[in-house]
Amino acid sequence: MTNKNLKKMIDTLEFTVADPKTRRKMQEEYWAEQNEVIWENQVTTLTNENATLTSKNETLTSKNETLTSKVAELERLLQQAGINV
Repeated sequence: MTNKNLKKMIDTLEFTVADPKTRRKMQEEYWAEQNEVIWENQVTTLTNENATLTSKNETLTSKNETLTSKVAELERLLQQAGINV
C-alpha cells in the first residue's frame, strides 16, 4: 500500500466520522483542489496548443515568403518575355 492510498483511506475515515459542518468544509477543500488540478491541466493544454500554433504560424509565414518571392520572380520573367500580367 502506498502512502497516497493510505492518506486517501485516512481522509475517507475522517470524513465518515466528521460532523456535518466539518464534512462540508472537507468537501469544499476537496473540490477546491480538484478545480485547481483541472485549471492547471487546462493551462498546460492551452500552453502546448499555443506553442504548436506558433510553430505552425512560423512555418506558414516562411512558406508565404517563399511563394511571394517565387511569384515576383515569375512576374519578372514574364515581363522579360514580353507577357503582361
